[in-house]
Amino acid sequence: MIRLPLRFTSRNASVAMPKPQCEWTCDLSLPSWFLVIPFLICTIGCNKPNFDWIESLKKKVGPEPIRVGILHSQTGTMAISETSLRHAEILAIEEINKAGGVLGRQLEPIVKDGHSRQDHFQWRATDLIEKHRVDVVFGCWMSADREAVLPIFEQSNKLLFSPLQYEGNESSRNVFYSGSTPNQQILPAID
Repeated sequence: MIRLPLRFTSRNASVAMPKPQCEWTCDLSLPSWFLVIPFLICTIGCNKPNFDWIESLKKKVGPEPIRVGILHSQTGTMAISETSLRHAEILAIEEINKAGGVLGRQLEPIVKDGHSRQDHFQWRATDLIEKHRVDVVFGCWMSADREAVLPIFEQSNKLLFSPLQYEGNESSRNVFYSGSTPNQQILPAID
């Protein structure tokens, strides 16, 4: 049994306070006592109980979105070339989401700046994969940037879409090379 006596105190010692007329007791076991605490907090803090938060927990709005990383230079020497790619990728994601997403799931773009430096591309790729838990990354305009992040994608078994032509002589299960190689560019010119 928990005894909670009502006591009257005053900061000013000269004011006489009446002695308590009653003592309130309640018989609460430990588990039920812990159920009363949130109710008392809501009642005291809000002046009336507010249980809207329970309804918000019940309302789960669809499945979790697919996180898509966008890794291009927004600053530095390559920003002028890569800004249009970033805009195009965000536009494509918006169009896919308007059409209903992928398998009923919306795409959530997470944009990071490579600062036109390979070490920053490595940091940002690691951040996208480990912290933001992206499923795929679009980016790395320059071959040097792509080669800098390649071990990160291979180790984590994530997918990188590289948007521009490349020199060839490289193959990875974790990189989708969307650009052409030199021999693919030269052969049509010869014909």
